Amino acid sequence: MIKDTGQGIEPQLIKNIFEDFYTTGKNGTFGLGLSFCKKVMKSFGGSIVCRSEFGEWTEFELIFPDSESTQVATIKQELMKAKSVLFIGNELGVLGSDIRQIALEPI
Repeated sequence: MIKDTGQGIEPQLIKNIFEDFYTTGKNGTFGLGLSFCKKVMKSFGGSIVCRSEFGEWTEFELIFPDSESTQVATIKQELMKAKSVLFIGNELGVLGSDIRQIALEPI
């Protein structure tokens, strides 16, 4: 959880803050930061929630999925597809089964 003691967010604005290109008009901003955060959290099977007391504070709660969830396992496999392992030796043994478990193929 991340909380500040700034000016807070007006209640009628909170429902829009995670939309693409939504901004309250501050110069130099494009309204992409919070929408990006929400997309990243969703892609990992998590979520982000905002609560605010206007004039007093704002807090963001990031809820992460269980590290053993199927979504996390799928992401790990996708990330490993782009990786290579160089093993020099005659016996793959236990290492070979570990390599296969993470979706790599020994050559």
